[in-house]
Amino acid sequence: MGAQIVDCVQGFARVVAEGCAAIPLPHKFGHGHAVYALSMAKDVAALKAVSQNLMHENLAVTDGVYGVLSDLDVGAQIQALGAGGRLVRDDSLEELRWLLRELSARLR
Repeated sequence: MGAQIVDCVQGFARVVAEGCAAIPLPHKFGHGHAVYALSMAKDVAALKAVSQNLMHENLAVTDGVYGVLSDLDVGAQIQALGAGGRLVRDDSLEELRWLLRELSARLR
């Protein structure tokens, strides 16, 4: 297993050295983690746990940074209100990809 990891890291380093990819900054990985974790939170306790994991002083800080919903999310959540329950999506992987693209664009 260790040799596979070394091969992977060396291969990635080669791709970066050839100019085929930019090295993502660790801070961007943190934002990706936060966006994903918050999208998976099902209640206030889960939101609070994510906020504390991000080392934010309180949930208001987390909400201020990550609380803006995409237009897609706003529409879907409003539609779910009429259905009498919380929206459950089958396309969460595609949504995650979309969220990561949006986040990446904002961080540039």
